[in-house]
Amino acid sequence: MKFPSIRILMMLFVLGGVCLATTGCGPVQASMAISESTKALENAQAAQADTLAPYPFYRAEAFLYMAKTKAGFAEYEIAREYASKAKSDAEKAEEKARRRFRLMKLRDARMGGAQ
Repeated sequence: MKFPSIRILMMLFVLGGVCLATTGCGPVQASMAISESTKALENAQAAQADTLAPYPFYRAEAFLYMAKTKAGFAEYEIAREYASKAKSDAEKAEEKARRRFRLMKLRDARMGGAQ
């Protein structure tokens, strides 16, 4: 039986280290995802998504709450997944709110011009 050479073992060790370094650790990834989804939710709030697009907005809030809860129990992968869903819903809520706001302005302009 022939053993792998030292050079091959060293290359595998280095490659493994690079893979670990680029993926980051669970707490850092979860924290970054929670931070990003918090910012997305703040942007949605600024676009009045809580009143113009309440379903995706409050769904995003719920997912963010769950992400923070799971992170608090050191369930980082699940926390990251919830934070990702929160960010996605917050972005949808913001987009929907901005679209509805434009439609309301357009409707108001048309109604004002018809009188």
